[in-house]
Amino acid sequence: MRKGTPVVNRRFSCAALVLAGCLVVPVARAASFDCDAARTDVERAICADDQLGREDELLAEAYGAVRKEMPIADRAGLLREQRAWLRRRDACVAGDGDETTGCLRDAMQARRRELGARLARVRAAFDKVIASIPAAPGTAAQELSGYDSGLAQAWLLYLARHALQEGQLLPQAPSLRKQAREALRKMDEVAASVLDDVYAAGGDDAEAEGDMTLLRMWIERSYNGDRAYVHCFVFHRQPALAFGTMGALYGSTRDIDAPVCDPEGDLFDSAQWIRLREAFEPVVAVTHDMDSGTIRFADFAQWRLRALQLTVVPLDFLDPLPGGGELGSPEQAIADWKNDDAWPPDARAEAIAALASVRRTTIDWLRTQRGLDVGQAAQVAEAYLRGWVHGQLSYAGESL
Repeated sequence: MRKGTPVVNRRFSCAALVLAGCLVVPVARAASFDCDAARTDVERAICADDQLGREDELLAEAYGAVRKEMPIADRAGLLREQRAWLRRRDACVAGDGDETTGCLRDAMQARRRELGARLARVRAAFDKVIASIPAAPGTAAQELSGYDSGLAQAWLLYLARHALQEGQLLPQAPSLRKQAREALRKMDEVAASVLDDVYAAGGDDAEAEGDMTLLRMWIERSYNGDRAYVHCFVFHRQPALAFGTMGALYGSTRDIDAPVCDPEGDLFDSAQWIRLREAFEPVVAVTHDMDSGTIRFADFAQWRLRALQLTVVPLDFLDPLPGGGELGSPEQAIADWKNDDAWPPDARAEAIAALASVRRTTIDWLRTQRGLDVGQAAQVAEAYLRGWVHGQLSYAGESL
């Protein structure tokens, strides 16, 4: 669970990739081959058993995922390996009906496990390349040029803009941008249309914001909670762009998948912050149980983003609030809450009592871990705490 955020269900989704009967070319079909055109004994056996049919579909998806994400140069070897496995699988038809079914099921399940392990290795190798970008961008660019996935193209576009000397990859940027956008559109028309709006916004930074948003969209589709984020360095290297594009974007449940890294350090694991979050838990929990609208997921993304921002670029919190104005004290905001059913007085009193120690803990952390002087630390801590409390109360108040 991400630090400092409520418990919510993350949305996990992926594009199903299925293959034709030879298990080579990805196609969008309900099965890996057309049973009406089954010709071989193996194909007829698969089509005659629902479980075997589903196993064949899952195997096709697994093969397609590995092929799509692996380096282009490795695909010929994968094809040879798959053809060799198909010959072993076809030997299953030598037995009687029950033996054939069991043999095929065992063969396909074993092959799917092999492909799952291969996909994990492919992804680990790719992530290692991305993690090397800060120290060796040129080498990372060379390795990424061997991939043709949308994620790889988006990272190459990042390298062209931010990490390589002028002229390296820059001529390829328009082509990389076009390919990555087209691949995204085939996968998710809604996301592609949102991205179109970012690029079309105009201004000097529109293209840079669009490119970072494009990277964000490929990250959120590729990492889905089952592999560790490796892009967190962008929040240090391009903080304005990263914090402006990696948070709430869609105003829907999609925002819960915003690729926001965990806050750095142990500030939000402190007993003081845990105490404050627990004091707010009753009113937040009541709100989660209500049909408050999917746009509220944008709040979750922004809370995570601001927590990360505090630990990475705390001086950002010295900037004036957008539109001017100033938030009132957290203590007064809590005291002004009127709905005792949603948030009992004793829980509110506990929240108020926790604020002083949270302030001290945050100030101390900012001084020791980020080198702020006492005046800066106090201002940053107060600005963050006011934003946090008012954000929680606004979220709850608008939903009840």
